[in-house]
Amino acid sequence: MTTTDERQASFRDLFGAARAMTSLVLAGGIALHAVNIFLTTSLLPTAIDDIGGERWRRSSLVRSSPPSARR
Repeated sequence: MTTTDERQASFRDLFGAARAMTSLVLAGGIALHAVNIFLTTSLLPTAIDDIGGERWRRSSLVRSSPPSARR
């Protein structure tokens, strides 16, 4: 027979000592993803302008479309 705990869960349970490392790793992963997206969206337009602008962006799309359409 199984027993269930009927008490209400709280943030203290989530961030307590038992799950501190898991919460820290999860928060670190989310922060790393956010920084990655921010840097990509802020630096990519400048990099594209430096190597040829809009024409480069269109040509990369045209070149990548056929290989991605194959199965």
